[in-house]
Amino acid sequence: FTNMNNVLEFIYTGNLTFSFSVLKVFNLMLLSDRLLIFDLKQRCEDELINKLEEDNFFEVLLKFYDSKIEASNLEFKLKQMFFKYFYKWFVITCCNIPINRSYVITILVLAHF
Repeated sequence: FTNMNNVLEFIYTGNLTFSFSVLKVFNLMLLSDRLLIFDLKQRCEDELINKLEEDNFFEVLLKFYDSKIEASNLEFKLKQMFFKYFYKWFVITCCNIPINRSYVITILVLAHF
């Protein structure tokens, strides 16, 4: 009910204070998309972009691609962050081997990202 209460608050006041987690903001964006409340959807997308950090990025990325929602600014930011953290997470942490940029690009192309 919390997301519906947030939707109603936005409809009646035109404002919404985002004092909740990134995943709750994401779910509110999905709900506003389903209800065709595009101003709220855009506000949620902007809030997500502002709140994305290394520790919550991967979870939002997975939810984003599972949802198939159209949110081009968020998609762009997620792709930027993916490229930023790919080397750090995958190559350094998982593989612990040096790798050059062309290998990273090849892996991404093969993954159809």
